[in-house]
Amino acid sequence: MQRKRTGLGGLAPLMKRYSPSATETWMTCPLKRHLSKGWQPRRTGKRELGAILGGAFAAGVSAWKTAEMLGQPLDAALYAEIAVGYARKELAALEQSGCAIGEYDRAQALALPGRAERAMHAIMAQDPLPKDWKVRDVERIFPEWGESRIDLGMDTPLGPVVVDWKTRLTQDAKWLPRDVERWRFSEQRFHYSCAYADFLQQPVYAFYILLVVLEPFRAHVIPFVNHPEELALWLQARQQTWADMEAEESGTRKIGMAAKHHDEYGPCEFQKACFESLLDPHLMEHEFAPRGVKV
Repeated sequence: MQRKRTGLGGLAPLMKRYSPSATETWMTCPLKRHLSKGWQPRRTGKRELGAILGGAFAAGVSAWKTAEMLGQPLDAALYAEIAVGYARKELAALEQSGCAIGEYDRAQALALPGRAERAMHAIMAQDPLPKDWKVRDVERIFPEWGESRIDLGMDTPLGPVVVDWKTRLTQDAKWLPRDVERWRFSEQRFHYSCAYADFLQQPVYAFYILLVVLEPFRAHVIPFVNHPEELALWLQARQQTWADMEAEESGTRKIGMAAKHHDEYGPCEFQKACFESLLDPHLMEHEFAPRGVKV
């Protein structure tokens, strides 16, 4: 018997929900989430620069797809300028935050606006999304789902879908299958599919990753068909997760610490805050800068 390929339109429980990034951070380590709301490491590098590049590209794509949705004339130079402006603004904010950028990463930072500009021209020259897909929503925010936001909601012949952009400077082909499996079971996939279905009050057929690799430029459209059983299982599990997160915020539950302090990318960025500074704010200021404070 074939399963219906649907989302969970209209079935969201009335409880506080948190965004995918907040939920993932909490599930990695509740204490890390608590610290990251008020502090950031003074030394910055590949992770932060990658986030800025992704944000710049998303800003340009958002302007492009909004114009497409509204039937306006398309202007590649304008969207590239938007991407460059975003990159420069975020790099300046990073400098003002008190975070130090190493010599190698500084060179990467200087190249970042140009990379964002070239990426916008390349993606518009060869849009990888099917021609019969129609843009329905651009950066739609769901207040009742932790202020989460999708990149694109689109109408397709098989029903509504969510499209999520991912950007990489380079991509070794041998690691792509590993990344695909991670995205298949990602918090973003389940959360955005459920949130958009709840918003539309109809099933969301699938979640798509659109992976854009900049050097050399190429784009991969990677589909994940949604099944109601797996979405329901995810949502059931998250109800307890979000209840625990809310209990910590209200003070009725103590903030826990993860058992592991390393992952495949290295040590947790707050490891020194816990085990060297012992969470003392005065000692932490040597390695961490308060968020929102310019120095």
